[in-house]
Amino acid sequence: QNAYMQAFYETGSRLTHDIKNILQSVGTLVSAAEQTEDSDSKALLKLIRKQLPVLNTRIATTLDKLKAPGEDKKRLEKMSAWWKNLQLRHNQDCVEFISENLPLQDINAEVLDSVLDNLLNNALEKTKHQPDTNIKVEMRNSPESGFCIDVTDSGKAMSAQIANDLFKKHIASPNGLGVGLYHAAQDSKQAGYVLSLQSNVNGMVRFRV
Repeated sequence: QNAYMQAFYETGSRLTHDIKNILQSVGTLVSAAEQTEDSDSKALLKLIRKQLPVLNTRIATTLDKLKAPGEDKKRLEKMSAWWKNLQLRHNQDCVEFISENLPLQDINAEVLDSVLDNLLNNALEKTKHQPDTNIKVEMRNSPESGFCIDVTDSGKAMSAQIANDLFKKHIASPNGLGVGLYHAAQDSKQAGYVLSLQSNVNGMVRFRV
């Protein structure tokens, strides 16, 4: 019974963060719509047309998990398409995307969506309290070691205790940082990816997938 309750809790907690990430993406679209001048309405319409199908798919996937939490479904995509959608979802002035040659292989889009949305939403949350924080998302690809994605922010470092426990257990925090990254690390591992904290100093907090 304890194992069942733990699995139930894990599923509910993971879905809660999926929904929070989707709402963050919707919020970005709403903000863009509110701030767009009439002269830029074509650009806004283009953004909405690109983003709505992506959001629709992610909501459908989350509902599928709710109906059948035990089933592990993959949503495979080309890295180029996924990378483009990630940039559309996080189209903020403080976020910079850098890429060399993109990997050609299919990737587990559902897992990478969850992981990158958690990383970016946490970094964007930091900008509310540290307004001068900049965020960089960098894609590197190597035939020998595969690809890696770095998410770096120029804000303050985490405490040593939080950094040590980050991927090992749920950590209570105002913005859900610990819970979201715990699940992101678990999902990454199951999909064959590795989520790690590469740097934790003031001015350079860097996560790597």
